[in-house]
Amino acid sequence: GKAQPPPPPPPPMVVKKASNTVVGHSHNSKGWEPAVVAHTLENAIKAVTNAKGQLKNKYGEDLANELFKLDNQIAYNGRLRDKKLPSATPVFLDNNSRQLLIKRLLSKLAAPKDDNEMKTFTIAFGGHSSAAAHGNYYNQSYAHAFERMLGPAMKAAGIKLVIRNHAMGGTGCIPSAYCSGNVYGEDLDAISWDFGMTDGRNIDHAELYFRQAILQHHQTKIKNNNGNDNIDDVYGLPPLLLLAHNTDNAREELLHHYSTNGFEVAGIRMNQAINIVPKTTSIEHANHLPDALKYLECADTISWDDCKAQRYDCIQQCGEEKGAICHGQVSWHPGWRYHQLKGDLLSVIFLEALSDAARKYQTFTMEMGPNLDADMYQVPKYPSERPLPKPLLCGKASSSVDAILCNIALNCATSFEPRMGQGTLDLSPRYDVKQHPKQYKGWEVSLSPGEGDNTAACTGHLDQKFNTLSKNNNQWLDMKIDNVKHGTAIICEGPFSQRYAKLVGYINTTEGGNAKIKLDSHNWHYERKLSKSLCSVISDKLSPGTHMISIQTSSTKSFTGFSHLIWA
Repeated sequence: GKAQPPPPPPPPMVVKKASNTVVGHSHNSKGWEPAVVAHTLENAIKAVTNAKGQLKNKYGEDLANELFKLDNQIAYNGRLRDKKLPSATPVFLDNNSRQLLIKRLLSKLAAPKDDNEMKTFTIAFGGHSSAAAHGNYYNQSYAHAFERMLGPAMKAAGIKLVIRNHAMGGTGCIPSAYCSGNVYGEDLDAISWDFGMTDGRNIDHAELYFRQAILQHHQTKIKNNNGNDNIDDVYGLPPLLLLAHNTDNAREELLHHYSTNGFEVAGIRMNQAINIVPKTTSIEHANHLPDALKYLECADTISWDDCKAQRYDCIQQCGEEKGAICHGQVSWHPGWRYHQLKGDLLSVIFLEALSDAARKYQTFTMEMGPNLDADMYQVPKYPSERPLPKPLLCGKASSSVDAILCNIALNCATSFEPRMGQGTLDLSPRYDVKQHPKQYKGWEVSLSPGEGDNTAACTGHLDQKFNTLSKNNNQWLDMKIDNVKHGTAIICEGPFSQRYAKLVGYINTTEGGNAKIKLDSHNWHYERKLSKSLCSVISDKLSPGTHMISIQTSSTKSFTGFSHLIWA
């Protein structure tokens, strides 16, 4: 029969300041007793075994063995089509990345139990509306399914799992790629890319997304054995680069480039998984399938309306349409079972690595005790021992991305939510968020005309394309940008609905734009527009230090606005 509805949608995400995640802390296992270590490791191994058992119960043992077997090679240069090479599976984690991920987890397993930063594993999911689970409840997203499958094993290992689903409907990975630290956080152990439908063949955009995740990762001073900062030992552990998309040879070749240069990569091939699972051919056929597979994919013998009725179970919980089916139930938005399968596939990568790490630590303790040797978990330092390689595509002649943006860490403020960092109004020196939330001198952070409110139906969704808007009252908005090093400042328009084009004026147009701009109190003009984005370069010749960018609307339209300010 039909699956039971999920629990009530969760409350809005509480956005906290990002913490640091590094490998290199002193691991004297303070507070650990040998018996406690042995018990924790045994519990972790049992929890992973239990999770694998759940997968077999959910999908059937034979199918689970086929779906969740790890491929230790990246399918680049057409390996999926080459019968002479081992056949690829829906989940991949190459051997180099596996060893790095095991060391990352060993570091967390062996960290002092009161070291909350080191005892946390954080992963952020980026993507478009499908990844945001539109058409379903928010907590039915594959990010949540991933958390439900991996979370118990991490908890048994004494590691706190933090999941951030920052997918945003109707967006590509630019401009979010510019704002990786601001949007997804600087403390990531892994970051996921899932913009296939909106990015299309712009493989260079995905590379920019992953490079900025590495470049913007927080670097920190590590502690030596005496508990003092070691000034000569400053580095961050770059996040694992996770491809959460369809079978995608071109982007896997991209991951291969970073794996061979010492960075962790992994991913899934969702199209391949869907080709393996049985398609529901009739109601009678559905009655003989495991619940996780019913109507996951429907054959042509079932109408779309009949399949759709079983594909989703989301009902609007409040608002004018309370009780109606949720918006977004369209053919390109998968149902909750698809999300469940995708989350389960992704979880296997980390379940396998956690099991390996726990067993490796367990073997060590039998001979040497609970204090893990540093060489068991330390990895080449970034960037001194593990520099970021030259781009494969980003910034090259065929790329739509400016070359400089592929190689420098960008700073950002955005009005999009959810995010981990500052908003656009926070850059104004006199803005008081407590006194006037989301409003300042005639500017406000709100949805543009025609932009849907994803919180209106109380389905738990968080993605809101808020823009920083002015109702053309001639008020200047001053924004202070600090730490300019490379001379670049960029502003991005919000994605306004074309249905309301008569109401909204774009800041920069070929006719000169709908807003005046000043740089350090001097009248200014835009240098140029950036290709394949709604972003424009204010300047790429700023002097190092602090600058003030000011904007005043000059349009006869009802609204003028922007969504991101980026600088470096």
